Amino acid sequence: GRDGRREWEREEEEEEETSTFAKLRQERMKRRRLEQSQQELGLSFNSSSSSSSPHNPPSSSPSDTYLELLDLVLLPALRSDLVSRWQPLDPEPVLRWIELWEALLPPIFLSNVLAHLVLPRLRTAVQTWNPTKDTVPIHFWIHPWLPYLAAALEELYPTIRFQLTVALQSGWHASDASALLMLKPWRRVWKGADWEGILNRAVIPKLVEALLAAPVVAAPPGEVFIHWVLPWLSVMSAGMAAGLLVKALFPSWLAALRDWLAGESDLGEVSEWYMTWKAALPDDVADHEAV
Repeated sequence: GRDGRREWEREEEEEEETSTFAKLRQERMKRRRLEQSQQELGLSFNSSSSSSSPHNPPSSSPSDTYLELLDLVLLPALRSDLVSRWQPLDPEPVLRWIELWEALLPPIFLSNVLAHLVLPRLRTAVQTWNPTKDTVPIHFWIHPWLPYLAAALEELYPTIRFQLTVALQSGWHASDASALLMLKPWRRVWKGADWEGILNRAVIPKLVEALLAAPVVAAPPGEVFIHWVLPWLSVMSAGMAAGLLVKALFPSWLAALRDWLAGESDLGEVSEWYMTWKAALPDDVADHEAV
């Protein structure tokens, strides 16, 4: 139908436009290589041996024409799309455009597009983002920009951490595994104090509360430890995990062991119980001096 034909014509125009810029890009690269060769030979396009004169001015170079085309044709259309049509929660359209054009663009041009068109849209989206209402996890639309905006994205992280902390402190219960799924992807982005800070403020207190509300008994580890607490230990340092267990688990665990040993007990069962608990811990936590 007409829609299909229109789409086909648009794709054909985009391919033709890309081909035109590719040819200009090739001419620009040839020009650079020629200039470099002449510089090595002590020559210059601007030397007195040039044929240009006030009566015979030099024509515009392929390099100049290429840059003018980018500024006059490509940039306005791109700015219009990024400002008025692009939704930052869906990075794919812009990433596809970059994949198509990156080899044809001077690095400074792409850097300016990212810094002055993409980053401001991301900044606005983060400021209005609400982790309790938005259905798209924020790492889905921030992390794809790490290869392009790595250091520049750091200005967004305090706002993201603050919003996540508020959401976890106010409405999250340790039984809800979605919090770990939401936070875990950030572990490779936030290091040291930034990562441990959000765990200490928003996660550890809820895990402590859950452990204290479920005292250990003479039985294998139960649901609270296995399903609520244990998965979080994998994203904590050994010291942080050990601190959590020393504070909220071991007092109850030792009390259960004392009660068991005070009565008639089968030492084989006690030993098996002990080994079952130890095996449940990550190796680095089980080997920690505080455990």
